[in-house]
Amino acid sequence: MPKHRKKDRPFLSASEWSNDFGGYKEVKRKKIDKRLPFECCALSLQPFKDPALIDGILFDYEAILKFIQHYKKSPVNGKVVHASDIIRLNMRKNVDDQWHCPVSCQVFGINSKIVAILPSRNVYAYQVVKQLCGSSSSVADFLEPSISFNPRTDIVKLYDPEDIDLCTRRDLSNFYFLEEQRRLFASNNQERTQIKHSASSLRILEEARKVSEQKKQMHIEKTNAKTKKQDESQHFQNSLHTATFFRIKALKPTTMDVRESSQQTGGKTSGSLTSTSLAVSTSSQLRLATDNEIQEARWRFLRALKQRGFVRLETTLGPLNFEIRADVAPAAAENFLALCAHGRYDAALFYRIIPGFMAQAGDDDNRSAWNQPFRDEFDARLSHNSRGILAYAHPGKKDYNTSQFYITFGPCLHLDNRHTVFGKLVGGHDTLDLIEAQATDDDDKPYDDIKIIQATVFQDPTPQADIAFEKYVQTNMKNQRITTTQPSAPRPSERRFLPSTKASSSTFNSSSDNNTKQRHTTSTIGKYLKQ
Repeated sequence: MPKHRKKDRPFLSASEWSNDFGGYKEVKRKKIDKRLPFECCALSLQPFKDPALIDGILFDYEAILKFIQHYKKSPVNGKVVHASDIIRLNMRKNVDDQWHCPVSCQVFGINSKIVAILPSRNVYAYQVVKQLCGSSSSVADFLEPSISFNPRTDIVKLYDPEDIDLCTRRDLSNFYFLEEQRRLFASNNQERTQIKHSASSLRILEEARKVSEQKKQMHIEKTNAKTKKQDESQHFQNSLHTATFFRIKALKPTTMDVRESSQQTGGKTSGSLTSTSLAVSTSSQLRLATDNEIQEARWRFLRALKQRGFVRLETTLGPLNFEIRADVAPAAAENFLALCAHGRYDAALFYRIIPGFMAQAGDDDNRSAWNQPFRDEFDARLSHNSRGILAYAHPGKKDYNTSQFYITFGPCLHLDNRHTVFGKLVGGHDTLDLIEAQATDDDDKPYDDIKIIQATVFQDPTPQADIAFEKYVQTNMKNQRITTTQPSAPRPSERRFLPSTKASSSTFNSSSDNNTKQRHTTSTIGKYLKQ
């Protein structure tokens, strides 16, 4: 039954004939990238003068004979062969010195089909053999009638661009001897590297090798830094976070719960208004507070508490006692106090000392208490205006404070608003003099190790601020639930939740006994030590 035609026409188009009515369809041929031309020897890759056949591939007789006598293997597949297996062909040229069929005088080209008669070893065009042989089972050779052959078994194809299997076997990339040559070439290159060089050439090679290794190392470090940065951004959690932080985070507070003036939504209402791909939303719900927003809210309470911390760094040259300004730089203060309380500065070295400028030290891991850099805190009340100022060092990036700190040996006003100042030396000035007097090398590293033996926290206002902040969040969340059912009175201010204690910088009170992060207890420190 004829197929339905798309258009009512009195003729068939070429596409209809080939696609719908069983006409000729073009055969898609597999592309051979490195197919060897028919007139070239598969061993020397040059045009042959005396063609010979082995394993169905054409070679120059002289080249294949020497190869087999030396290696005893076929260059095509690596199997064991002998000189007697070589079939020497009778291929003829015309007056123009071109290979051609002696019967039809057809010149052989890249699109010719060429065959050989095994009994007579004569080479002809495939079309000639096909027409003259027909369906006979035994035919006399066209040039040597005394020799007969069977067209079904005694004909070998030498070249056929439409025979995918033959073209694949003539592909240079599949030749055994070429693969062997590549292997030998690689081994020879290794032997060449063992050649003795002159002193100057060795220096040049060594410098080139170092440059190459440095580039590889820089690439590896860049990749590792990128991976580390991604891991830190995905895993914002560390054991040095306070228990209050984790409790508040578990409550899932909104932005208004941690700070009344911050009423931020998830943007679903505005998004659904301007985008057709989002579901329609008519209620503006407050979004959950992020980890950074919770931290910033905690630090506001720590600043409003107006209390200071006190720390002692016991070094190999003596003690250094610092006043930590948590009332001005709460993030920097909490980071330093947490690192000291958890022993992160124990056994740390003062690895850089510049007399008249500063001494630098820090944690070997160069990580903050929260496993990621934190922001700068600049305030006009804290300046590099005297000796013994305590501030954070960084690699020159903005908001990239970690655990590295330095102590000034004199005023350094050019560092203001570049490095975060968070404390000052209040005891141990003689120890600072000994540190400044240490001899250093060209890299400002002291010859003798100056180590922080132990860090002791005497007073830390962070727990007291956390108690007030947690109470504030819980009250706000409770009021939020009441507001959903009935109107409520205005919320109390944040200062209502802060204790009425007044910080003193002259003496230590009993609040140091209630410090939850305290590691070592003592009653005096620095300039307050009674003689």
